[in-house]
Order: sequence, then structure tokens, then C-alpha cells
Amino acid sequence: MIYRDKLLWKKMIVLGGDFLWLFVALFAALFVRRGHWPEEAIWAGHFWSFLPIFLLWVAIFFIIDLYHYKILQNLYRTLFSLFGGVLIATFLTAIFFYIFLPITVISPKVTLILVSVVSFTILGSWRGFCYLVFFRKIWRQNVLILTNDDGADRFPFGMVKSGGIEYDISVLPLNSFDIGQIVKEQKIDEIVVAFDYKKDYNLARDLVKIASSGVKILEWPLFYEKIYAKIPVAEIDHFWFLHHTDEAEKKGYERFKRFLDIFLSFFLLICFSILLPFLALSIKSSKGPIFYRQKRVGKNGKIFTLVKLRTMKEGAEENGAQWAEENDPRTTWFGRFLRRTRLDEIPQLWNILKGEMSLVGPRPERPEFTAALAEKIPFYNHRHIVRPGLTGHAQIVHPYAASIEDSLEKVAYDLYYIKNRSLFLYCKIILRTIKSILIFQGR
Repeated sequence: MIYRDKLLWKKMIVLGGDFLWLFVALFAALFVRRGHWPEEAIWAGHFWSFLPIFLLWVAIFFIIDLYHYKILQNLYRTLFSLFGGVLIATFLTAIFFYIFLPITVISPKVTLILVSVVSFTILGSWRGFCYLVFFRKIWRQNVLILTNDDGADRFPFGMVKSGGIEYDISVLPLNSFDIGQIVKEQKIDEIVVAFDYKKDYNLARDLVKIASSGVKILEWPLFYEKIYAKIPVAEIDHFWFLHHTDEAEKKGYERFKRFLDIFLSFFLLICFSILLPFLALSIKSSKGPIFYRQKRVGKNGKIFTLVKLRTMKEGAEENGAQWAEENDPRTTWFGRFLRRTRLDEIPQLWNILKGEMSLVGPRPERPEFTAALAEKIPFYNHRHIVRPGLTGHAQIVHPYAASIEDSLEKVAYDLYYIKNRSLFLYCKIILRTIKSILIFQGR
């Protein structure tokens, strides 16, 4: 995954540069405001006051996709999005200083306006530089998929775009072709092996020789994962889990993640407690309780009680458990709003504090459905090796599961998260969730 890694590092360079240049913009704004080099005490006061602000700015830039490859590759869209991002960030910063002014050592009214103007100018120039150096060139990779004669039509063919890379994919059923010659003629960059080749000594020897020339060799599940950010559930076995899900290596991360879960959920509960009385009054406009409790399956298959704000009419499941549907007629008028904004999930922060859930992880399913899902979906129960989440990788890339087919797709994304979970992915999922809330993408 060397090319994808290069793109990731380039994005990280852009992000790190944004953060550093914001402080340069602050320094320049202070210089313009005062007409001279800012004194050490003045600079220190502004530096520490703006440090959390600039972290918020970078988060806003992430939410509006300023680090998405499609934006980075288009300078006009970059500058347009940057202008909008700076406006939003300035507005939120003004609110922040208005609320917390008594505990800050500065009153940056004119300075904030100067910071906004200067930062747009500096960041626009920085993004222009990054575009010319990093993103003007389109990465193209020639990929050859080796398969047997059966099921060759299930593979992608032609041009596939993913992660800022254009993959020109060709499929070759294995026979007497000289693979080495084809690699040279077609200038192949990656070979994907999509069948059990381990017993074919001659093929393995040829692939080793080809790999030594600089061509990347991947098995089909890894290539599929790289392209689609999910695991091909139907094409993996138990050996895949032995090689790719080492829980011993994740212990340190899981402890730190638990600390973040407790800190963030406690903070969010305090923030949202202001809204709960108003939400409760609106929920009571329809007959029924304010809170709704359901049994869900948690880590290691343990059953726990999940708490939500009620979004459905009373007696919605009097005939038994049912899949939720898009535009579900059982949902109340206010329940639709709660689902769109995901405010109905607020009480689950208590489940997180109790250790039954995490902020990020596979969504917990109802025990009434898990038995049927485990019977029909390979490795379904493996999603229970981690705590279920308030949000997750599957939730931000795939609609709400309303059928066996949807659940199969979500398991593919859940397994991707379990394999690749990290602090970076944790933060990315949370920021993407914030974006979906702001644009009412919930269901």
C-alpha cells in the first residue's frame, strides 16, 4: 500500500502545515494590529488562548472535506471551501470568546478579524503550493488480477478510482501465459492473486521473481480492502483472522480509547443535558415514555440494555421486533427530527460510561436478529470482539441496515474497522459523524 501511504502522508503534511500556518497568521495579525513585534507576554497569552481554537479550525476543515483528495486535486474548489471554512471557524471562535471571555487573558475582537483575513491568504497560498507539488499529478496504477477460469466476472475491470489513485485493472484467467512477459508489456504495477496459489510451486516462484523487480503482489482480500475500505466477507476464512486481527497488539490502544470514551462522553453528557428538558417536552407530544429501552448484544455476546430517546409511536412493536425502515411510518414527527440529527442517541452516552459501549465501534444489534444474521452471514459474530459503538465506520459509509443484505454489507465495513482500528481512524469516524449530524444524514 505504498502509494496510498504516500497520499496519506501528503494529506498529513497539508494538515500539519495548516495548523502551523495558523499561528503564523496569528503572529502577523498581532504585528499588524500593534504596529510592532508583539511582546513575549502578549504572544504567550494569544498563543495559549488560540491553541484550542486552531485545533477546532482544523477539525472544521476536516469536516468540510478540505483534506479529501477530490478537493486537494482541484485548486478552485480548495480555495472556495477554504473561504467557507474560515468563515465558519471565525463565527464559532467569536462565540467561544464571547462565552469564555471572563476566563481568557485576551479580548481579541480586531485581532480575530485580522487572523481570519491573514489566515485565508496564507493558507490559500499554502494550499496552492501543495497542489502544485503534491496533488496536480494523478497517481495511476496498472493492476493485473490473476484468477482461475471460474468467477472471473466478479472482479472489477477497467478504470477504478479510490483514495486519489486511478487503478487500470485487467483480469487474466490463469493458463499457459508468460506472466513475466505480460507484466513487462503492460507495465504492471500490482498483481492481485485471486485464488489459492500456495500449492502451485511454479507460480509462487514466478511471483517471487516478479516481486523482486518492484511489482507489488497482493492477495485479493487485501486489494479489495484497499479499494473499497471493507473486507470481502465471502472470500476470507479463519486463517484471515489469525493473520489480521491480533488483539494482543490492540490492548494499549483499547486502554487509551477507553480513556477517550469516558472523557468525551462525560463532556457530551454535560453539554447535551441542557437540551434534554426541551427534547423531553417535544417527545411527550405523542403518547408514550420519553426513554426507550432495548436489549442489545455487546462485547463477547453479552446482552445489555441500550437507552434511547423514543422516536416511535407507542405500540410500534406490539407484533414483535421489526427492521427499521427509511421513512418508517411508525416514527413520530419529532422522532424523525431526532433520527436525522441523531439526538435520539444521546442517552447511550450513559452506556458508554458504564463500559457497555464505545463512542466508535460496530453498532449493537438486537438479540432477536443476531441468531438469524449469524446463520446467514459468515463471521458475523466476530464483530462482537470489540465494544459496540455509538457510531462506526459502517454508519458513516453505509445506510441503516434494514435487511440481511444490508447487514452483510455492514459486517464487511465492521471487520475493516476491527482490523484497522487506530486513534487516527477513531478521530476520523467521530469527525465524519459530526458532519453527518450537521447535514441531517441520520435515519
